[in-house]
Parts: sequence; C-alpha cells; structure tokens
Amino acid sequence: MQNAARLMMRQPITEAAGYCLQTQWDEWIKQEKIFLAGGQEDSIEAVHAMRVALRRSLALLIYLRNWLDPDWLAEEIRFNGKLLKKLGKVRDADVMAQNAAAFFQENPQIAAHDFLNKLRAGQDQKRQALRHDLLSKDTVKALNRHTTALKTSDLVIRMLPAALTDSGEVRLYHLDDCLPAMLYQAAAAVTVYHSVISGQPAAPGQEEIPEPVLHQLRIAAKNFRYLLAFFQPLWGEAGETMLKEFRVFQDVLGGWHDGIITLTLLERLGEQDEWKEAVQAWQHHQHNQLDSLRDSFLTIWKTMTPAWFHQRLSRCLSIMAGLSDNGGTFQAAGVMPGTTGATNKRVPS
Repeated sequence: MQNAARLMMRQPITEAAGYCLQTQWDEWIKQEKIFLAGGQEDSIEAVHAMRVALRRSLALLIYLRNWLDPDWLAEEIRFNGKLLKKLGKVRDADVMAQNAAAFFQENPQIAAHDFLNKLRAGQDQKRQALRHDLLSKDTVKALNRHTTALKTSDLVIRMLPAALTDSGEVRLYHLDDCLPAMLYQAAAAVTVYHSVISGQPAAPGQEEIPEPVLHQLRIAAKNFRYLLAFFQPLWGEAGETMLKEFRVFQDVLGGWHDGIITLTLLERLGEQDEWKEAVQAWQHHQHNQLDSLRDSFLTIWKTMTPAWFHQRLSRCLSIMAGLSDNGGTFQAAGVMPGTTGATNKRVPS
C-alpha cells in the first residue's frame, strides 16, 4: 500500500482508508509507549489519546461498511473494540479521580482525604492491570500482528470486496464516490434519536432519558464528528464552523452522560461511613450540574434536526465537488500523529 502524505479525491477508497487507519495506529503505538513508561500524568494523557485513536478508527470503519470487504471490516471493528474496552475502566477511573480532586480543592472545608485516597488507589489498580494486560504475551502478539498487517503490501487486496459481482456490479469505489454517503449516514445515526428523545423535559413521575440511550447517542455524535474532522481540509470555513457548532452539542451530551455515570458510582461508594460526608457533598454538586446540562442538552437537541445537518453538509460537499472536479489532493487533518488533543481535562473522546 502506498503510504502517501496526501489523499486524493479520486484515490481508491481502500488506499484512503488504509492510510487513515495506519496513521491512527501509529498514534496508538506512540501513546502506548508513553503509557508504559510514563508517570501518572503522562499515563492519563496517553490513555485518553489511545482511546481517541481507536474511536477515530472505529468511526471510519463503521461507515465504510458499504464499500469494503465485510469480513475484513468485522475483524478490524472487533479488534479495535476489544482494545477500546480494555481502556474504558482506566479512563473512567482517571476522570472520576480528577473531577473529585478538582471539586474538593474548591471545597476544602469538606473532609475528603480518605475518599480521594480511595479513588486514587482504584485508579492505580486499574492502571496496573492495563499495563499488565498490554505487556502480556497474547496482547503483544496480537498488537504486533495488527501492526504488521496494516503495513503489508496486500492490505488493499484484503480490504477490497470482489471488484465485479456475478450480476455485473462494479465495486472499484473511490473516495469521492463514498464520502458524501458516509457523512449522511453518520448524520442520520444522530438524528434518528429524535424518534425517542422529544426535546421536552420529563413530566413529573416520568423517567428521564435512559442512560443506555444517552450512551448510544453520544457514540453516534462522536462518530459523526470524527468522520467530518478526518477530512477537515476539504470543507474550508464551512466545515470548521459546523465542527465548532456540533462540538458544543457533544460537550453538553458528554458532560451529562459522565455525570450520570459518576452518580451511579457514588451511590456504591456512599455506603461506606468513613467518607459518606464527602460522597454526599459531591452527589449534591453532581445533581446540580446535571440539571443544568439536561436543560442545555434539551435546548440544543431541538436544533439538531435533519435540516440542520443537510444545510451544513450541502455547503461542505459543494466545496468538495469543486476539488473533486479538479482532481485535487489534500492532507487529511484528523489522522496525523500528534493531533489527538490529549488533555488532563475531560473532553469527548
């Protein structure tokens, strides 16, 4: 596979996808080394960056389903998903410990020393378990096999379905054949939730939006943003504006979901008498935050209609059409090493 520095609109979708996936995997390898060798702060950032690389890869793989070999795609999605699951508990523990430290630092009158130590101990335990897992023979073997597979010359062949079907259907797709449909599919995966989320506050006695629904909507929103960001240079100012607007929605949605997860964990921890006061104080704070985030979410959600996406995507795609007609090339913005934006502060990942 040609590992070109730039992507072309008339580039075969297999080559474009292979390049994007390989650069994300290069970022994983870089961050894994930092996690295994670094201190606590470096490890926190590295885990976040590793998760972002996997999320980006998964977003691309999910919306390539119509154009690449289904067996190869299923294997890649399964592999990336298993790695993402390994990192999930560590990331949740990191975020909870950081958020707790920030809250109690602002409220020093609350006795929280033992509670914070409990969170840090759990954080360290999960980090050590992940380190042990990543260094195990089976995991090392699987990671090396995946690294080699992404860099072999026959990658494109393994990704490609039959070029011509028995019924005469040609499947030699190019990037500009597929990208518009990929974006609209990703947008539809978000807007479909209007059928189950009305945008109105829950009536007295009715359940709020179930956590599993919020979780799936949050994943759909991540996939859309990552897919749009992968090809950022195509869209110019129109794409940049859309990403900024959508990020506001995603931040609110992510904050609300994280708050629900935190409260669930606090209910368990609050059973211990030695830190009950600290837990109750943080629970009260979380409930207040959730009320604000819920109201913000419902306000923004009303605007996230199919029309909102169609208007903005049509502007982006008209810019892409001009580049495609001219046989243009571009640098994929969301795939180069060092662009994961890892941070100590919780952001959607």
